[in-house]
Amino acid sequence: MPKTIAITPSHYWPRGIPRTFGIPRLPIRELGIERWNRQSPKSVLLSDGTSQITATELATRVKEIAAALEASVPEGSNLIISTTTTLEGVLLTLGALVSRRATILYPSIDQAFNQPRDYGACIVTRDLEKKASKVGLLEKVLYLDDLLSSRSNLDPTDTNYNYPNVDAFAPSVGFGEHPRIAWHSDRNILSHALSLRLFIGDKSTGPVISALSPCTWQGLMALTSTLISGHTFIPTDSTQLSIETLTAFKSQWLFCTSQDAVSLFTPAGKRGKGETAGLAGILVDVGESFDPSAIRAITKSQQCPTLSFFGTPETGPIIGSHPSWYIAESVGLPLPNVHMIPTDPRTKAPIGSLWELVEAALIAVWSPSVMLGYQGEQLHTRDHAKQFLTNILAGSDPNGMLYLLD
Repeated sequence: MPKTIAITPSHYWPRGIPRTFGIPRLPIRELGIERWNRQSPKSVLLSDGTSQITATELATRVKEIAAALEASVPEGSNLIISTTTTLEGVLLTLGALVSRRATILYPSIDQAFNQPRDYGACIVTRDLEKKASKVGLLEKVLYLDDLLSSRSNLDPTDTNYNYPNVDAFAPSVGFGEHPRIAWHSDRNILSHALSLRLFIGDKSTGPVISALSPCTWQGLMALTSTLISGHTFIPTDSTQLSIETLTAFKSQWLFCTSQDAVSLFTPAGKRGKGETAGLAGILVDVGESFDPSAIRAITKSQQCPTLSFFGTPETGPIIGSHPSWYIAESVGLPLPNVHMIPTDPRTKAPIGSLWELVEAALIAVWSPSVMLGYQGEQLHTRDHAKQFLTNILAGSDPNGMLYLLD
């Protein structure tokens, strides 16, 4: 958090929201899947409008996919996954997440196929027709449909199969949307989910729609934060988003990019009709663009808070807004468990001053959500929190609100 908040708490900080918290020594599968399987086995955790997956069914299918992946992928090899924003894509992502195989997520199949093969990668996808000429470059290619249809068909009551013992600090997921692959552990991903979930402080029980690909850090965060809360998660491709879809699902929250939100909800957008979808809130990823006027227009159109979150593949979500306040020109406040240090853009040295006394500074992030390291570098897996210097230039007002300057 900025020193302004640590020393003089901003009155904008939401009441009842912790500023720091401990990361439990539990894997995401325990908090997001197994817990609900024990406590509420018939609750619906995943849906696409036609199919519904209960907590018990999700636990079983994730185990099956994890077992199938481990049986198909050699030990020591990395999984490369690029899949669509669908129910099957979510199941595959979760299965890979809880397996013993380190997984690199790519939002684009083109990016996945163009990566170096010097770390024994296998690809799991559903769209290979146009890439047949590149298949020979890979160690192994697994077809998503074949993998799902040849599941182990485990008996949900079979106690002989347990989730693998995954080290919470070991490399688990790498995000390939950056020129360099940023590796995170299960603990890092859990920190991403808890930071956003605690900051939102949502007490509603309605379903959550996400138009963010599960193969991006934003989409994986949306998925894991929803599962931890016990809400129903509905993956929907951005091309299928409409006011009618949101109304039919009776969704409470929507995760989407700022571009999709503008297109869907504003009169200037291609699909903007001016209707309201009855949402409790809209969570907008402003990683690529932050337009205060667009956020104001979306809020006015839907008559609900339009909350922004900002982050990078290396850090996960680091800045967010909250329903109890909103200053449209500001990107918000640092999320819980995130400490931001103003850094001199020229010398890259920390500035020994409060944020509001600095005209502009680079953001350095110190948090348990910071990555373990890049592919090809030594990964520091046992550090409880690390510092990462971003290329993000920001300023702060006297209330501690952050403004992106570049």
